[in-house]
Amino acid sequence: IVDVVVPSVYYIKDTEEVKYYGNEFRPLTFVAREDGMTVSFTAPCSYSLDGSTWVELAANTATPAINTGGTISFRNYVSSTGTSIGTFSSNKTFDLKGNIMSMLFGQNFIEQNSLVYHRGCFTDLLKMSRVVDASKLYMPATTLANSCCQEMFSGCTSLTQAPELPATTLGDGCYHSMFKGCTSLTQAPELPATTLIASCYNSMFRNCTSLGYISMLATDVSASGALSSWVSGVATSGTFVKAAGVTIPSGASGIPEGWTVEER
Repeated sequence: IVDVVVPSVYYIKDTEEVKYYGNEFRPLTFVAREDGMTVSFTAPCSYSLDGSTWVELAANTATPAINTGGTISFRNYVSSTGTSIGTFSSNKTFDLKGNIMSMLFGQNFIEQNSLVYHRGCFTDLLKMSRVVDASKLYMPATTLANSCCQEMFSGCTSLTQAPELPATTLGDGCYHSMFKGCTSLTQAPELPATTLIASCYNSMFRNCTSLGYISMLATDVSASGALSSWVSGVATSGTFVKAAGVTIPSGASGIPEGWTVEER
Protein backbone atom coordinates (compact mmCIF):
# COMPACT_ATOMS: atom_id res chain seq x y z
CA ILE A 1 0.00 0.00 0.00
CA VAL A 2 1.37 3.38 -0.99
CA ASP A 3 0.51 6.39 1.15
CA VAL A 4 -0.97 9.27 -0.80
CA VAL A 5 -0.14 12.77 0.43
CA VAL A 6 -2.91 15.26 -0.28
CA PRO A 7 -1.53 18.79 -0.78
CA SER A 8 -2.89 21.49 1.52
CA VAL A 9 -3.61 23.74 -1.47
CA TYR A 10 -5.82 22.34 -4.17
CA TYR A 11 -8.76 23.18 -6.35
CA ILE A 12 -11.52 20.93 -7.65
CA LYS A 13 -13.30 21.93 -10.84
CA ASP A 14 -16.97 21.04 -10.69
CA THR A 15 -18.56 21.72 -14.10
CA GLU A 16 -17.80 25.41 -14.71
CA GLU A 17 -17.35 26.44 -11.09
CA VAL A 18 -14.00 26.44 -9.31
CA LYS A 19 -14.48 25.55 -5.65
CA TYR A 20 -11.94 26.90 -3.18
CA TYR A 21 -11.00 25.10 0.02
CA GLY A 22 -10.04 27.38 2.90
CA ASN A 23 -10.27 31.16 3.12
CA GLU A 24 -6.52 31.49 2.62
CA PHE A 25 -6.97 30.32 -0.97
CA ARG A 26 -10.18 32.18 -1.78
CA PRO A 27 -10.11 35.77 -3.15
CA LEU A 28 -11.85 38.46 -1.12
CA THR A 29 -15.52 37.48 -1.34
CA PHE A 30 -18.80 39.19 -0.45
CA VAL A 31 -21.70 36.93 0.59
CA ALA A 32 -25.14 38.50 0.18
CA ARG A 33 -27.46 38.51 3.18
CA GLU A 34 -30.34 40.00 1.16
CA ASP A 35 -31.69 39.62 -2.37
CA GLY A 36 -30.58 42.11 -5.01
CA MET A 37 -27.15 42.92 -3.58
CA THR A 38 -24.71 44.86 -5.75
CA VAL A 39 -21.18 45.96 -4.87
CA SER A 40 -19.04 48.79 -6.20
CA PHE A 41 -15.45 49.92 -5.63
CA THR A 42 -14.01 53.41 -5.99
CA ALA A 43 -11.13 52.18 -8.19
CA PRO A 44 -10.96 49.79 -11.17
CA CYS A 45 -10.73 46.11 -10.20
CA SER A 46 -11.96 42.66 -11.32
CA TYR A 47 -14.87 40.60 -10.03
CA SER A 48 -16.11 37.05 -10.44
CA LEU A 49 -19.51 35.49 -9.79
CA ASP A 50 -18.33 31.88 -10.10
CA GLY A 51 -14.67 31.93 -9.00
CA SER A 52 -13.56 31.12 -12.54
CA THR A 53 -14.58 33.87 -14.98
CA TRP A 54 -13.21 37.33 -14.15
CA VAL A 55 -14.69 40.59 -15.44
CA GLU A 56 -13.17 44.08 -15.33
CA LEU A 57 -15.15 46.53 -13.21
CA ALA A 58 -14.81 50.27 -13.77
CA ALA A 59 -14.45 52.57 -10.79
CA ASN A 60 -17.70 53.42 -8.99
CA THR A 61 -19.65 50.92 -11.11
CA ALA A 62 -22.03 48.36 -9.55
CA THR A 63 -21.67 44.64 -10.12
CA PRO A 64 -24.63 42.55 -11.31
CA ALA A 65 -27.16 41.91 -8.53
CA ILE A 66 -27.07 38.62 -6.61
CA ASN A 67 -29.50 37.08 -4.14
CA THR A 68 -29.19 35.85 -0.57
CA GLY A 69 -26.28 33.41 -0.21
CA GLY A 70 -24.77 34.37 -3.56
CA THR A 71 -21.15 35.50 -3.76
CA ILE A 72 -19.03 38.06 -5.59
CA SER A 73 -15.23 37.76 -5.44
CA PHE A 74 -12.75 40.58 -6.07
CA ARG A 75 -9.10 40.97 -6.96
CA ASN A 76 -6.71 43.68 -8.08
CA TYR A 77 -2.99 44.25 -8.50
CA VAL A 78 -1.27 47.20 -6.83
CA SER A 79 2.54 47.31 -6.97
CA SER A 80 2.93 49.68 -4.01
CA THR A 81 0.81 52.23 -2.24
CA GLY A 82 1.05 55.42 -0.27
CA THR A 83 -2.67 55.89 0.24
CA SER A 84 -5.90 53.90 0.26
CA ILE A 85 -6.46 51.56 -2.69
CA GLY A 86 -10.20 52.34 -2.61
CA THR A 87 -13.47 51.83 -0.75
CA PHE A 88 -16.21 49.22 -1.21
CA SER A 89 -19.91 49.97 -0.92
CA SER A 90 -23.07 47.92 -1.36
CA ASN A 91 -26.81 48.46 -1.40
CA LYS A 92 -27.54 45.50 0.92
CA THR A 93 -26.00 43.80 3.96
CA PHE A 94 -23.30 41.16 3.44
CA ASP A 95 -20.71 38.93 5.10
CA LEU A 96 -17.05 38.64 4.13
CA LYS A 97 -14.76 35.70 3.55
CA GLY A 98 -11.58 34.99 1.61
CA ASN A 99 -8.09 36.46 1.51
CA ILE A 100 -7.85 40.25 1.55
CA MET A 101 -4.48 40.05 -0.21
CA SER A 102 -6.26 39.42 -3.52
CA MET A 103 -6.89 43.19 -3.60
CA LEU A 104 -3.13 43.84 -3.76
CA PHE A 105 -1.58 40.84 -5.50
CA GLY A 106 -4.26 39.78 -7.99
CA GLN A 107 -4.26 36.05 -8.70
CA ASN A 108 -0.90 35.68 -6.91
CA PHE A 109 -2.26 36.47 -3.45
CA ILE A 110 -1.69 33.07 -1.83
CA GLU A 111 1.08 33.01 0.82
CA GLN A 112 1.48 36.80 0.82
CA ASN A 113 1.90 37.82 4.45
CA SER A 114 3.55 41.25 4.50
CA LEU A 115 2.28 44.78 3.88
CA VAL A 116 5.63 46.46 4.39
CA TYR A 117 5.54 48.11 0.92
CA HIS A 118 1.85 49.02 1.02
CA ARG A 119 1.52 52.02 3.31
CA GLY A 120 -2.09 53.06 3.79
CA CYS A 121 -3.34 50.27 1.53
CA PHE A 122 -6.56 49.19 3.27
CA THR A 123 -7.46 52.56 4.73
CA ASP A 124 -11.23 53.14 4.40
CA LEU A 125 -11.59 49.82 2.54
CA LEU A 126 -15.00 49.00 4.06
CA LYS A 127 -15.73 52.28 5.82
CA MET A 128 -19.44 52.91 6.44
CA SER A 129 -20.32 49.69 4.61
CA ARG A 130 -23.10 47.22 5.45
CA VAL A 131 -20.84 44.34 6.46
CA VAL A 132 -22.22 42.14 9.25
CA ASP A 133 -19.88 39.17 9.78
CA ALA A 134 -16.19 39.54 8.87
CA SER A 135 -14.95 36.61 10.99
CA LYS A 136 -14.08 34.59 7.86
CA LEU A 137 -12.13 37.42 6.26
CA TYR A 138 -8.50 36.24 6.10
CA MET A 139 -5.95 38.96 6.90
CA PRO A 140 -2.64 37.07 6.93
CA ALA A 141 -0.14 39.93 7.19
CA THR A 142 2.22 39.57 10.14
CA THR A 143 4.13 42.76 9.23
CA LEU A 144 2.21 45.99 8.70
CA ALA A 145 3.14 49.26 7.03
CA ASN A 146 2.29 52.67 8.41
CA SER A 147 -1.43 53.55 8.29
CA CYS A 148 -2.31 50.38 6.37
CA CYS A 149 -5.68 49.62 8.04
CA GLN A 150 -6.76 53.03 9.24
CA GLU A 151 -10.56 53.36 9.46
CA MET A 152 -10.92 50.09 7.58
CA PHE A 153 -14.29 49.28 9.24
CA SER A 154 -14.99 52.73 10.68
CA GLY A 155 -18.71 53.46 10.92
CA CYS A 156 -19.77 49.89 10.10
CA THR A 157 -22.66 49.90 12.56
CA SER A 158 -23.90 46.45 11.47
CA LEU A 159 -20.55 44.71 12.10
CA THR A 160 -20.97 41.98 14.74
CA GLN A 161 -17.80 39.91 14.20
CA ALA A 162 -14.33 41.16 13.29
CA PRO A 163 -11.57 39.30 11.43
CA GLU A 164 -8.52 37.88 13.18
CA LEU A 165 -5.54 40.28 13.27
CA PRO A 166 -2.37 38.17 13.53
CA ALA A 167 0.17 40.96 12.95
CA THR A 168 3.06 41.04 15.41
CA THR A 169 5.13 43.77 13.72
CA LEU A 170 3.12 46.99 13.56
CA GLY A 171 3.49 50.27 11.66
CA ASP A 172 2.78 53.81 12.81
CA GLY A 173 -0.97 54.35 13.02
CA CYS A 174 -1.67 50.98 11.38
CA TYR A 175 -4.97 50.33 13.19
CA HIS A 176 -5.90 53.96 13.87
CA SER A 177 -9.73 54.15 14.13
CA MET A 178 -10.03 50.73 12.47
CA PHE A 179 -13.32 49.87 14.21
CA LYS A 180 -14.37 53.33 15.31
CA GLY A 181 -18.14 53.56 15.65
CA CYS A 182 -18.80 49.83 15.14
CA THR A 183 -21.69 49.91 17.60
CA SER A 184 -22.75 46.26 17.15
CA LEU A 185 -19.28 44.79 17.82
CA THR A 186 -19.17 42.98 21.18
CA GLN A 187 -15.72 41.35 21.12
CA ALA A 188 -12.44 42.68 19.77
CA PRO A 189 -10.06 40.46 17.80
CA GLU A 190 -7.07 39.33 19.84
CA LEU A 191 -4.11 41.73 19.53
CA PRO A 192 -0.93 39.63 19.81
CA ALA A 193 1.77 42.26 19.10
CA THR A 194 4.11 42.64 22.08
CA THR A 195 5.57 46.04 21.13
CA LEU A 196 3.28 48.92 20.24
CA ILE A 197 4.24 51.63 17.75
CA ALA A 198 3.26 55.30 17.66
CA SER A 199 -0.50 55.74 17.30
CA CYS A 200 -0.94 52.09 16.25
CA TYR A 201 -4.17 51.59 18.27
CA ASN A 202 -5.22 55.24 18.44
CA SER A 203 -9.06 55.41 18.56
CA MET A 204 -9.19 51.79 17.37
CA PHE A 205 -12.43 50.95 19.24
CA ARG A 206 -13.66 54.45 19.93
CA ASN A 207 -17.45 54.62 20.30
CA CYS A 208 -17.85 50.85 20.00
CA THR A 209 -20.68 51.10 22.50
CA SER A 210 -21.39 47.34 22.73
CA LEU A 211 -17.76 46.23 23.05
CA GLY A 212 -17.19 44.23 26.25
CA TYR A 213 -14.12 42.05 25.61
CA ILE A 214 -10.54 42.92 24.60
CA SER A 215 -7.40 40.77 24.69
CA MET A 216 -4.31 42.96 24.17
CA LEU A 217 -1.05 41.20 25.01
CA ALA A 218 1.54 43.95 24.51
CA THR A 219 4.41 44.12 26.98
CA ASP A 220 5.64 47.53 25.76
CA VAL A 221 2.91 50.16 25.46
CA SER A 222 5.18 53.20 25.80
CA ALA A 223 5.09 54.44 22.18
CA SER A 224 3.64 57.91 21.68
CA GLY A 225 -0.14 57.86 21.29
CA ALA A 226 -0.23 54.08 20.93
CA LEU A 227 -3.40 53.78 23.03
CA SER A 228 -4.74 57.30 22.71
CA SER A 229 -8.55 57.25 23.17
CA TRP A 230 -8.58 53.70 21.85
CA VAL A 231 -11.45 52.54 24.11
CA SER A 232 -13.30 55.82 24.54
CA GLY A 233 -17.04 55.15 24.58
CA VAL A 234 -16.99 51.34 24.89
CA ALA A 235 -19.41 49.42 27.16
CA THR A 236 -19.36 50.34 30.85
CA SER A 237 -18.49 46.78 31.88
CA GLY A 238 -16.44 44.05 30.28
CA THR A 239 -13.29 41.92 30.45
CA PHE A 240 -9.79 43.07 29.55
CA VAL A 241 -7.04 40.46 29.11
CA LYS A 242 -3.43 41.67 29.31
CA ALA A 243 0.06 40.22 29.56
CA ALA A 244 1.06 39.26 33.09
CA GLY A 245 2.98 41.90 35.00
CA VAL A 246 2.40 44.73 32.51
CA THR A 247 1.14 48.06 33.85
CA ILE A 248 -1.51 49.74 31.70
CA PRO A 249 -3.30 52.90 32.85
CA SER A 250 -7.07 52.91 33.26
CA GLY A 251 -9.44 55.04 31.24
CA ALA A 252 -10.10 55.82 27.59
CA SER A 253 -6.39 55.49 26.75
CA GLY A 254 -5.78 52.23 28.57
CA ILE A 255 -8.05 49.71 30.30
CA PRO A 256 -11.71 50.81 30.34
CA GLU A 257 -12.85 51.86 33.80
CA GLY A 258 -15.15 49.35 35.48
CA TRP A 259 -13.87 46.36 33.49
CA THR A 260 -12.56 43.13 34.98
CA VAL A 261 -8.86 42.58 34.31
CA GLU A 262 -7.38 39.14 33.62
CA GLU A 263 -3.73 38.27 33.02
CA ARG A 264 -2.29 35.73 30.63
